[in-house]
Amino acid sequence: MKVLIRRVILVVVGLFIFMSACIVHPPAHWTLATTALYISAIIGYCGIVLLLVMYSLGTRAVHGLYSDSPHTVLAVHKWLGIYVPILIFIHPILVTIQYGESLFYSVWPQTSSVFEWYVTFGRIALWVLGGTWLISAFLRGKIAYRPWKYLHYGAYVIAPLALLHVVGNGSNFIQHVSTKIFFFSIVIGFIGFSLLRLRTLLNVDSTSYQILEQSMVAHATYKLIVKTDGQALRVKPGQYIYLKTGILSEEHPFSVAYSDGQKLTFLYRRVGRFTTTLSKLPIGSKLSLSPAYGTFTQEAETSTEPIIYIAGGIGCTPFLERLISRQRPPSALIYCNRSPQTTAELPHLRTALGRRLIELYSEHAPPGTESGNFSSSILTQYFEAPSTYRYFVCGPAGFMEHVGSTLAAVGIPRSHISYESFEF
Repeated sequence: MKVLIRRVILVVVGLFIFMSACIVHPPAHWTLATTALYISAIIGYCGIVLLLVMYSLGTRAVHGLYSDSPHTVLAVHKWLGIYVPILIFIHPILVTIQYGESLFYSVWPQTSSVFEWYVTFGRIALWVLGGTWLISAFLRGKIAYRPWKYLHYGAYVIAPLALLHVVGNGSNFIQHVSTKIFFFSIVIGFIGFSLLRLRTLLNVDSTSYQILEQSMVAHATYKLIVKTDGQALRVKPGQYIYLKTGILSEEHPFSVAYSDGQKLTFLYRRVGRFTTTLSKLPIGSKLSLSPAYGTFTQEAETSTEPIIYIAGGIGCTPFLERLISRQRPPSALIYCNRSPQTTAELPHLRTALGRRLIELYSEHAPPGTESGNFSSSILTQYFEAPSTYRYFVCGPAGFMEHVGSTLAAVGIPRSHISYESFEF
């Protein structure tokens, strides 16, 4: 399904690029200048279309209409975000060749005439695109999520500025009706996607829930139970939901631990500003919950292979309902934590799984449990043929990377391993 979604998106992108090339009319006489102008126009319109595609792929309110796997869609969004700007940067270079100006002309704002104002809209869009590209493609791993998110919001002005740029000095737009129709189709698409985005920001597509219970169940780990009096969300085991504490609140994804009619149960660790605020909300507080997303663990329903779940800390959450309420034997859980005091849902898991629960602690391991970090020796000690199992892994990014490399070292095919990955 994930491969199909990627292919469909790429086919749609290719179709739009082809249409962009078709609406640009070739010059009557071919010279270096007219050729540069012709190619720059094609790249310009392709660039605007690709900006619109990236905007839609990066907007959950849009891609949520056709996919419940944001990670798959956002993977395409990220890939386009790396390479599309490089294509767009060629546009001002070719324009510079056509005008016989220096490259400085294409990047430095000028407002000496109405024409230059419209050119400057494109220059500003180019600067913002370059900054966003630099931050997201090269500095993302060095910047905390919240500052990156606020800086990334600047990308929302790129498409409107690029569209204004076309209106004032796009020769094909000015001269040909077909180009105008194509252009205004892009404008309508941008407005439609923006309205869908606004709908999500105002919680119009969210469901209101109230906090029924909230308690600390392990060190800095909380259990949150919410209930709605309206239409309950449909949640499959392993899915996650974006939660907001108010209209102007940030949204944060949380895996659903248990789904029981009108009630939903979450487990979360208090690690930042959002979860700290959430942990202090009193009983009865209202929350806005998005529809459920994700396909993690759904392959477990049809798997003919025995399953090993590997969880790091609160990463056990997507597995709980399958293991405790809807478990599909034979399955086992390797539960990795710092100590029993930091471990959530331990009594329930011990009761439900018995010997199929392997407790692994890096500190203060009690008798009957394992001590240290996850390693190949754990697999070979408890499982006779590790390569015959299907693996589901969830936890912090570093933990999942370590588990992945360990599984690969003992010969587990990548196709037999599924990872949970939140995308904010």
